[in-house]
Amino acid sequence: LPLGLCSMFSTTKVDSELVGFNQSDDDDENEEEFEFDIISDETVSEDVQTISKLLKDCGSNRKELREKLEQCDVKPSNELVVEIVSQARNDWETAFTFFLWAGKQQGYVRSVREYHSMISILGKMRKFDTAWTLIDEMRKFSPCSLVNSQTLLIMIRKYCAVHDVGKAINTFH
Repeated sequence: LPLGLCSMFSTTKVDSELVGFNQSDDDDENEEEFEFDIISDETVSEDVQTISKLLKDCGSNRKELREKLEQCDVKPSNELVVEIVSQARNDWETAFTFFLWAGKQQGYVRSVREYHSMISILGKMRKFDTAWTLIDEMRKFSPCSLVNSQTLLIMIRKYCAVHDVGKAINTFH
């Protein structure tokens, strides 16, 4: 059965207390999207509050959001980006707008973790072309690509979630 392919890529759930994070419960049951509860750095915590308020105040006005992000004095960090993208995971446009803004800021370099978070959100919202664009961007990193098996597994799971077994298989190959 072709749909059996999707179950081959599921992983078992992990006791969240053992590893220090909680799984999002608003997504597909076979996915491993994690939301970190504790932000260790006080500055990052303040920055999360600042950006969260800014996102809330701007609502769905992307132009205003971009302008306010440019005006704010927050310096993005890997922890900040993961947290904000996680908070905005149900509004892919807001998450992506913030993700793009952060990527343009001097001194900030995205890690695999941020890419995976954003790719997962885009896949969940069926924005597969945009997700593949990010994967292509990950491939261009020097000296080596940031794309790994987990990157492709995210895409396979997202295709399986929408019952597009053909694209899941193509991603596997």
